[in-house]
Amino acid sequence: MKRIFLPLVLLPVIALFISGCGGSGGSKSSLSGSVTDVAGNYIPGATISIDSREVTKSLMNGTYKVTGLSYGEVNVEASAVIDGKKWTGTRAVDVYADGPTQNMNIVIGPWDELGDVKGAVTDVDNDPLPNARVIAVARYPQDRAVDEASVISKVAVTDRYGRYVIDNLPASITVGGKKEELVYDVIASFAGKSGQPGGFENVTKTATVGADMVTTLNFKLEASDVITPPTPAGWTSEGAIYVISYTLPTSITSRAEVSAYDAIKSCISEKSRKAVAFKNKIARRSPPSGTLIENDVIWYSIWNGQYGIDVPSNLAGFSIYRSQTSNIEVSDHYLLDFIRDPSIVTYTDTSSSLTAGNTYWYGVTSVSTSYLDAYNNFNSDAESDMSYPASVTPLGKLTVQLPPDNAKVNTGSPTFKWVPLNRARSYKVFVYEGYPILDALFTPQGDTERPDHLPAWGESDVVTGSTVTFSDPDFSLVAGHTYYWVVMASDSSDFDQGDAFAISELRSFTR
Repeated sequence: MKRIFLPLVLLPVIALFISGCGGSGGSKSSLSGSVTDVAGNYIPGATISIDSREVTKSLMNGTYKVTGLSYGEVNVEASAVIDGKKWTGTRAVDVYADGPTQNMNIVIGPWDELGDVKGAVTDVDNDPLPNARVIAVARYPQDRAVDEASVISKVAVTDRYGRYVIDNLPASITVGGKKEELVYDVIASFAGKSGQPGGFENVTKTATVGADMVTTLNFKLEASDVITPPTPAGWTSEGAIYVISYTLPTSITSRAEVSAYDAIKSCISEKSRKAVAFKNKIARRSPPSGTLIENDVIWYSIWNGQYGIDVPSNLAGFSIYRSQTSNIEVSDHYLLDFIRDPSIVTYTDTSSSLTAGNTYWYGVTSVSTSYLDAYNNFNSDAESDMSYPASVTPLGKLTVQLPPDNAKVNTGSPTFKWVPLNRARSYKVFVYEGYPILDALFTPQGDTERPDHLPAWGESDVVTGSTVTFSDPDFSLVAGHTYYWVVMASDSSDFDQGDAFAISELRSFTR
């Protein structure tokens, strides 16, 4: 039997099972996340309330942080007035006892276009299962590729009677002026009763949510006698996971800029586009102030079906490990995070300790619902072997020199210049006819003939030096029009195949 250390991040989760709902302790903790609308746009100035008590507002980049909380279950609500109408969203959150609770992002929508899902979770003998997790994940619209779709995910925790409510779920999403009904996969997952070893098998049901209506879904979970977590085929072979690194400017503060840079990332390559799409589907850490580097770890191909999610019956979630050497192993020394959500497929690492030029190795394990033994201790057999690790070495910050921002250019083939980066092996300039943003399906909007759906855009030749004269036979610069542009650096001479990219600040010029 392999030796597995008790992940420190699991300890607060175990404490919650011991204490039950609403538990509190002497130590105080913090809660942080982001507020977005259905389209994934970050919402600044949203009012954040904890158990109906207003505590703070989201910042210009949509993030929020609440400190001084006792551990236990709380209800977090975000609300804002947009175009004269109240938008709101809620989420049940387990506040950890032994450290900050992060990734708690809240999706808000117009109050009269939201619906609820409620019900109860019991065992087969109809005994309530308190502290079970019920997760609602929006399915992909049927006419869009699996990696292009919006996914809205919300989590509720059952009370002492096994009851739950997932409220304020968007009933529909508008794409290109057309309103489409959302279908949700609702997953009930339980890690076991106090004093009882072994977890329960997950159950997934589907539901539609009517505006201002309540949909009832009840779950009966069977006890599982399988402790070993599911391990996908090829999990320990090269390519099981991959990592893409982006180094961004420090000046990104608004939700529009966040959206713009995600749109820009998505036009690098198909792999990068998928990374952006899946990153926006789950709760993630809010970047610390001044963060430059973002490493995205992706294993999306494992659990996703064609139009929905295919969650194994005894999967509780995933542990993510990071090391600065290739000798990464399953131990608390390398543990980066534990996500108690069987539907996630990617993890975004925006730690302030990430440094350009340093190599980072990542590995992922799956954890079964039987991770608690009879004494509420972590069961070492409930964690899978680590995936084949993947590594990435972030690039430094990319600085442009010419043309100046908001410049007037007198040619259809302007010259762009930048400061060369150490370890960058190729560069490319992208020019957009409009400000690049993500649409409601988390894919760039615009020309539907392009796989990335960006506003019409052109790209320069790939170069190895620090200048390029823009020329794209399919993209002509029109006199009097304002264009937006960036320079991108890749760690590969085959630009699209890079694993680490640096993106300059987004500038504009007028032809």
